[in-house]
Amino acid sequence: MAKQSYVEWNKRARREELLAGEKYVEHTSPSSFVGKVLMVFPGDYGVGMANLGYQHVMRLWQREGFEVDRLFLDSSLEEDWSFEKEYPLDSFDIIAISFPFEGGLIRLIPFLKKVRQLPSNPLIVLGGATTYFNPFIVNDYVDYVIVGDGEEAIHALVEHISSNKPLPPWIIRPGDRSAVVHKVLNLREPAYSLIVPKESVFENFFLIEIGRGCHVGCRFCVYGYTYRPIRHFSPDEIVSILQTKQIDTDTVGLVSASLSLHKQPIDVAKSVLNMGYRPVPSSLHVNESSPELISLLASSGNRSMTFAVEHGDREFQKRLGKDVDPEHLNVLLKAGVENGLKSIKLYFIMGLGDDPEYNAAAGVEFVKRAIDGVSGLKVTISFSVLVPKPWTPFEKLEFPKRSFIKKEILAWKRLVRKNKLPVQLILPSYKEAFEEYALSRFSGDLAYRYVVRGESLKDLVEEANDMKAWKSLKHIDPSAILDVEYARYLQGKYPIGCKGDCGSCMVKSLVERGDSLV
Repeated sequence: MAKQSYVEWNKRARREELLAGEKYVEHTSPSSFVGKVLMVFPGDYGVGMANLGYQHVMRLWQREGFEVDRLFLDSSLEEDWSFEKEYPLDSFDIIAISFPFEGGLIRLIPFLKKVRQLPSNPLIVLGGATTYFNPFIVNDYVDYVIVGDGEEAIHALVEHISSNKPLPPWIIRPGDRSAVVHKVLNLREPAYSLIVPKESVFENFFLIEIGRGCHVGCRFCVYGYTYRPIRHFSPDEIVSILQTKQIDTDTVGLVSASLSLHKQPIDVAKSVLNMGYRPVPSSLHVNESSPELISLLASSGNRSMTFAVEHGDREFQKRLGKDVDPEHLNVLLKAGVENGLKSIKLYFIMGLGDDPEYNAAAGVEFVKRAIDGVSGLKVTISFSVLVPKPWTPFEKLEFPKRSFIKKEILAWKRLVRKNKLPVQLILPSYKEAFEEYALSRFSGDLAYRYVVRGESLKDLVEEANDMKAWKSLKHIDPSAILDVEYARYLQGKYPIGCKGDCGSCMVKSLVERGDSLV
């Protein structure tokens, strides 16, 4: 009993410490009280508060007249009452779950079982990034799944609950096996932080969305295909938010696929800097970045930057959707170091192609050329294993063999030592990558059998690949853009990308032109 009391005391102290470090950007008081919503994040506090979608949806519920509290499925915090006001779970009318990544299922399914046993029987609503490519992992366990953008969908759901209005096709219920992914083409404003946390993946960051979607179309990237069409926010729209909110921090995180891919990257960075904040991009695209942009970011106080390379061979890069020139990166790094840049992180993907030795050799050669003559810079290379996701051209690919990844890791280590490269390697977890691959393809039944019954992940993946539950999602015609892009990948051609002019169907013009694209 004493041990349990100590654990409870420790969790309460942890909660109070986190709350003391938070700063609200705005306090929304509903004009009329509708009910209480508990916003649940299926992960640790620091990850949840760094998730802009989670904070943005809190605000959307508040605007509908709900009092909103939070809960994190975090072993260091209490999970039987709310985070801010310590309300018991059965005091909430709606349990709203943010589901940004498949791995959240491991914590989420046991939590949902507990919620279903509450005598108050609250409604359970779920949304998030995972719904853009496979909402059928979870729709049998909740009352409603919002598929796609939430800006209009939450209002539609509230009207359905309060007035029994018909549900739009982007809100699905248990048993539904088809859905439409909702896109708000004319976003009223960017998403931005409701709370600035002291302790988070992004400590003391005010986050603001500068764009949604990506025009490149990297063939491994689920975001690039499921968030189309690309929607940019102008520097004026970003400044308008910064001017009207109580932002008690000097750091503004610019959330998008890449600052470099914005129509006005330098103007965006300068507008934030001119407001007295340090602009911090989530990522940078090498060939779309200029020395001027890198110098501006470094001189404003950014001591580290990240660049996604994926593969060292430029011809193979183009097949993926990348075109990263090591000489241009070298110019960028020198400009950065001259203005205070201290470290960079380069992202590579393992498991591509059919030759692990060549992957490593090409990667090492790329890094050598990129950092040649650059002194005083810490270089970290972070690897991930290729995860062929649903709703990407690579969904047809098999998951890489463990032996392939092992050979590639050994080759990288050997060649880094041989070439005396001054770099740090962060190696991937094969197990975690395979779990991500499997969960992204699961139906609700398969997810339950894995999480609750502990059945073999390998066997369940075979069932998932036969079933293809995600294919009933009305998103992108698989006979059109995904097949076209896969064929172009095999032919060594660069992706068509998203021009942003195809209308709400996203790929209308591509579908109409058909095979002429291949």
